Amino acid sequence: MFFEVLPNMLPLVAAGFLFSVIGGILAEAGLAFLGLGSLTTTSWGSMLYFAQNAQALLSGAWWWFVPPGLAIAVIGAGLALINFGIDEYSNPGCAPVPPPRADAAAVPAPQGPMP
Repeated sequence: MFFEVLPNMLPLVAAGFLFSVIGGILAEAGLAFLGLGSLTTTSWGSMLYFAQNAQALLSGAWWWFVPPGLAIAVIGAGLALINFGIDEYSNPGCAPVPPPRADAAAVPAPQGPMP
């Protein structure tokens, strides 16, 4: 039974794992930004925390807060897009239906019985 269920569940497990990774990255960065993480380790959230404490936004020091913020956004968006791709691949019924072609409507339907 294990070998029958696992192949069907593998896309769902992979999507759940990626969602958990995104949540973990955002949770760690958020807690470190609030100062609730370890300040002895370097992380994107602690970099944003130190940029906030040094008032980098007011002094125009964009290089303090743009790289870690951009890294968090790019990693989160990239993993979310991979997650959506896995979901579309594993469940093609949820994919959007393409609109009908314009030239298909111009071809008249055959009339009468088919020979």
